[in-house]
Amino acid sequence: MVDWHDFVVCRSVEAVKDAISNDPDGVKQPTAGRLGGLPLHRAAYGGRTETVRLLYEAYPESARATDNDGYLPLHRAAYGGRAETARLLLEAYPDGVKAKDNDGYLPLHKAAINGHAETVRLLLEAHPDGVKATDNYGQLPLHVAAGAGHTEVIGLLLKAYPQGAKAKDALGGLPLHRAAYGGRTETVRLLYEAYPESARATDNDGYLPIHIAADVASLYGQTEAVRLLRDSYPDEAKDYFGGLPAHKAAINVHTESARLLR
Repeated sequence: MVDWHDFVVCRSVEAVKDAISNDPDGVKQPTAGRLGGLPLHRAAYGGRTETVRLLYEAYPESARATDNDGYLPLHRAAYGGRAETARLLLEAYPDGVKAKDNDGYLPLHKAAINGHAETVRLLLEAHPDGVKATDNYGQLPLHVAAGAGHTEVIGLLLKAYPQGAKAKDALGGLPLHRAAYGGRTETVRLLYEAYPESARATDNDGYLPIHIAADVASLYGQTEAVRLLRDSYPDEAKDYFGGLPAHKAAINVHTESARLLR
């Protein structure tokens, strides 16, 4: 008996074609694992475009099927950065670009969080308003790209929706706050330049981006983001607990960050 989920990513297109001829219902078999997807989900994540075409033609409804995480095959292709495969799946099910998974992620969120610029471009063309869509945590695709430090994707999303730099998520964080958690200087610079006032914005805990950057620097020694934000926060800026950015730097005795914040 064919294990379809391994078969569709490990075997040739001709072998898959033969397997479909011998067992047409095999393409409808959900995996026994946690995710519960169809063979099409597996092939989509692997970027096996011609195999995806065969599986879709054998079972067109599979393009609309969700796995246990609420992912369409298009989510899987977007997550893996498989732009050619995503294009095929968009043709098969155009409304898939608007579908959210169990966390409220569009395929665009999935491509953005992993920094897949080509796939992001494709999904923006298919659904321009996707750039304004929020997940279950109030995050735009820009928030998730910022948190992961994907500068090229951030540039694409800012161009498509400049106001995204001003959007707060459910925790009150702007994209700049999320970038500060990553401690990536170029990401912080890009978002600060897009919306300079974001450096003075507080989240629901009263944290400025520099509080977060200083905290990250105290743990990992990434001080350049602190240096960049140093001159942009108000004097004596305290969070809700009365903490200054310098307190954050001092928690883990990170001398360079504490010196920058004197």
